[in-house]
Amino acid sequence: MSRLSTPPEHPDQTPSLSSADAQPDSLADDLDPERDEQGRIGYGQLGRWSPVGLAVLILLALAAIYIIDRDNGDANEPRVAPDFELALLNVNGSGNDSVTLDELHGKTVVLNFWASWCEPCREEMPAFQAMSESSGDDVVFVGVGSKTDDQAEAVAFAEEFGITYPIGRDTEGGDALGGQIEQDYGVPGYPATFFISPDGLINEVIFGAIDTEALATYIASASD
Repeated sequence: MSRLSTPPEHPDQTPSLSSADAQPDSLADDLDPERDEQGRIGYGQLGRWSPVGLAVLILLALAAIYIIDRDNGDANEPRVAPDFELALLNVNGSGNDSVTLDELHGKTVVLNFWASWCEPCREEMPAFQAMSESSGDDVVFVGVGSKTDDQAEAVAFAEEFGITYPIGRDTEGGDALGGQIEQDYGVPGYPATFFISPDGLINEVIFGAIDTEALATYIASASD
């Protein structure tokens, strides 16, 4: 469940780390300012990494930092899910304009961050839609689309998979890389799924695609 995706058409929008975090000793030692055999400025072993490989490496590092920061917090301090208001896409008969986390209090919430160009997101969508239909009224799925996505492509994505649960795009606030909801939850890449308990606490966070069996397990844990 560790595969994360970044936009292939927006390489300049890949999240970056601070210099202290982005250059661990094992990577910094590989840096080589000499040119390679093709005359390009090389970076030692790192020069053989593809742009996609480097992007995935950065995202995995960000995910690790998120987990470390989370685990270093006060063990007795609950992790409260930040409230949000998400403007919804008008797809598949949805009549609502927006949804807030506050109005879902008392229900188990599966908060999924996605993008239309994200291949792992596409892989998990059938399972998410199926589980949203079979989980009952006490479980609510909410899809939060990327701010960097194209509106028409986001709508086409939701329609392609027949998404009937609340789904929208995180277009307000934040910065050029992501909206306010994404920043509040510290999302390092797509897909990322937060399982929120009925009392509003983050029970589990999963980075990467999730299948039906795993979804059922995480939902059951968050609902207890």
